[in-house]
Amino acid sequence: MGALVFVLKNVFRTDFLTGRGVIFHTEKTVFFNILPFCQMKLYQTALLFIILTGIVSAQCSDAGVCSIHKQSALKKKGAVYSAGYSLGLSEDNNRLTFHTFHLGAEGYIFADTRYSINIPIHSITGALGSVIGLGDIVGIITVRPPKSDISFSGGVRLATGNDDKEGLPQQYQPGLGTNDLLLGLSYTKQKFVFAAGYQKSSGRSKNRLTELKRGDDLLLRMTYSDQFDESRDYAISLLYINHLTEMNAVSFMTPAPSSAKFYVNVNGSDQKQLNLLLQAGWVLDKDTRMVIEGAFPFFKREINLDGLSRAFTLATSIHFAY
Repeated sequence: MGALVFVLKNVFRTDFLTGRGVIFHTEKTVFFNILPFCQMKLYQTALLFIILTGIVSAQCSDAGVCSIHKQSALKKKGAVYSAGYSLGLSEDNNRLTFHTFHLGAEGYIFADTRYSINIPIHSITGALGSVIGLGDIVGIITVRPPKSDISFSGGVRLATGNDDKEGLPQQYQPGLGTNDLLLGLSYTKQKFVFAAGYQKSSGRSKNRLTELKRGDDLLLRMTYSDQFDESRDYAISLLYINHLTEMNAVSFMTPAPSSAKFYVNVNGSDQKQLNLLLQAGWVLDKDTRMVIEGAFPFFKREINLDGLSRAFTLATSIHFAY
């Protein structure tokens, strides 16, 4: 820990010992002061995110519901296209490594109606093998009536990704195997956004080893966003995710002499989650913006049958406005 403080003090030139700094470390929980964070240069903040994601157990448990009322890159009536990359590691026995490339788009259909779409491509490697392929595409429509602080969202997560590739279990698969419905509601008050989302999962995956049924998710989100100056902005979000039911999977311990399939609930797989999300953005020119994101969980998710849990996550993206 002393070596870490020494590095941070020399990189960020901040007096961490007097409490004016960015990081305090107690049992893998990280607290920070947002003002010094906003004053950092691009390379300083990028390095901070790398250091933090090595200290805490960051995870992403997003089956699609976290895309509802996510911080938008749109600043005016128009369209924004994005390309991004994220790196993740899991803490389960498979020690999975996730490389994900994202292609995205946001724009306006009508004056008060906008769309967003995200297309992921996954490369997943673990003790049992590797899989590369298209993931599940998420599309969302958001409507905000004129002169209203309330917006409504609806969308889908389409089962475009393979969920039974290379004979590997669900954790290795680029797709979840179900077409899910996404619904959301948000209220905007100045620089705050308060939102709720619901994901209705349908059926089971076709993965022969698990035939996983995930259940529905409830999301509560609070976001604060602001600009430090004309070229730098940030957003801070708290996300509460409630897995409403336990996951259910096929059991190969079928009681004889029955030949029918036997399904069991996975104990503890309905664990609730509370995550802190940080986003920092820089305007590179009038039409281009760079974003770095990090996630810091308060609760560790033990069950990773669906492959959505992460022990380490770091993401960056470039946004192009037209």
